[in-house]
Amino acid sequence: MIRISSSLTLFLALFVPVFWCVFFGCFVLFSWITPDEDLPLRNPSAFRYAITAIFLIFGWLIYRFLMRLKRIEKEEDMLYVTNYFKTIRIPVSRIVDISHRPFLGLRLATIQFDFKSSFGQKISFLSDLQRIEILQNSCGSV
Repeated sequence: MIRISSSLTLFLALFVPVFWCVFFGCFVLFSWITPDEDLPLRNPSAFRYAITAIFLIFGWLIYRFLMRLKRIEKEEDMLYVTNYFKTIRIPVSRIVDISHRPFLGLRLATIQFDFKSSFGQKISFLSDLQRIEILQNSCGSV
């Protein structure tokens, strides 16, 4: 089995969201349950709303961009796609298009299928150019 996606996927798709929710979520919760006089700030109310807004905005960005990354592995004519909780098997012949662009020193690639899988019709993953080319060559005309 050949791993197509980067090992960085595990860190970005699983660890970053968990750390963000736990650490910054606790910080936001702490800011709301601490009495005003115990916070060393002039305007604790504005601080609470600002830190809550930052937490929610970055949480949305993490969900939108990082948690959608999948791990991709290829074995002969099958593609294995996982989000580390669920794994699906898709024939390589069902790939319609593979596109990629630079992202964090790697390539953010998107695979489009000719059907809607349980992860959707488009699946995103991080990889390097050589591994993307291995996948493109195995698909033939893509």
